[in-house]
Amino acid sequence: MKGLAEAAGKPVVPVSNLHALAAFGTAPLRATVLDARRGEIYGAVYDAELNPIAPEIVMKFPQWLDTLPAGPIEFISTDFSPFRAALAGTRFAGAPIVDAPRALAGAIARIAFRKFGQGLAVDPAEVDANYVRRSDAELFWTS
Repeated sequence: MKGLAEAAGKPVVPVSNLHALAAFGTAPLRATVLDARRGEIYGAVYDAELNPIAPEIVMKFPQWLDTLPAGPIEFISTDFSPFRAALAGTRFAGAPIVDAPRALAGAIARIAFRKFGQGLAVDPAEVDANYVRRSDAELFWTS
């Protein structure tokens, strides 16, 4: 999106996949989670207005649970099955789980449209991809 916006001379509204997942929830606190592989997750927490409450992070799921805020929270993911067992015995054992679709473009567009209307678009030169974790090439490269 950044390249298209730069070429067209238009502002852009960045929206992450974790942010888009929050749009499928209904609870006051929405913990969005995606499998990051290597035994880790990408996670974040948003409120009912889709404002970030906890930043996007990559870490092991059980440790992430320890960082989540108190209060009624629901988990939103495109596939929560790898994480479901880890909720047993935690304060989240009975928390609702929402299965979101894998296709997030519609949610991303709605969030971006709303933010654009609020005057939150920025110059594409100000936007960088949010790579929460370094790539394998960076992690395993040796000179």
